[in-house]
Amino acid sequence: MSSNDGGDSDSAAAPAAAAPKKQKLHDGYHGWMRTIPKTEQDFTPVRIAASEHAAVPTAAGNSAWNAAGTWEERDRSAWARERLKLLVLTDFRFEDAALGVAVAATSISRCEGDAKVIFSRGKKRCGYDIALKFAWSAKRSAETEDAEDEVTGHVEIRDFDDTSGEEYEVTVSADVSHSRGVDVRNAVLKREPELRKLLAAWKEELLLQ
Repeated sequence: MSSNDGGDSDSAAAPAAAAPKKQKLHDGYHGWMRTIPKTEQDFTPVRIAASEHAAVPTAAGNSAWNAAGTWEERDRSAWARERLKLLVLTDFRFEDAALGVAVAATSISRCEGDAKVIFSRGKKRCGYDIALKFAWSAKRSAETEDAEDEVTGHVEIRDFDDTSGEEYEVTVSADVSHSRGVDVRNAVLKREPELRKLLAAWKEELLLQ
């Protein structure tokens, strides 16, 4: 076989390397619901400085995580029970001139239940379910004081919860059945409106917690 000397070895030089293609940063994603268009935007994550964080406004009283005020409960049971005891022992007292006695709450027989503050849809309300019973004592005025004439009894509040409104029941009992005991019991019972005002004040304070 013969060989070709020269011709093929002197053929045209190899073509120059093609210029590199511009790299596309984002070719677009195709999904079931929609197609994200192609873009030149760089999606590389970057750090956001603390000063660049936008302040998230919150409704008054709401926690930071509950900025929309959808639903939040705060337990205030311990505060509510202790505050109710204090109000009763401090404020439930009066004098009855006709009977010549001074009546006052003397001790708490029972104060149980729970209470909470609720945030719902931007509004604030209180929830509670309390069982309350306290003792009272009626003593004669200083001029005619006689230990044997002291009358004692109890006041009990039933169905005292946020679903009953003002429909809760107040009952008064005396530890003696003689006529003077009945008279004093009736005098205490007549003070029910003042007791209801005391409980209403307690609810207003609970709402501020």
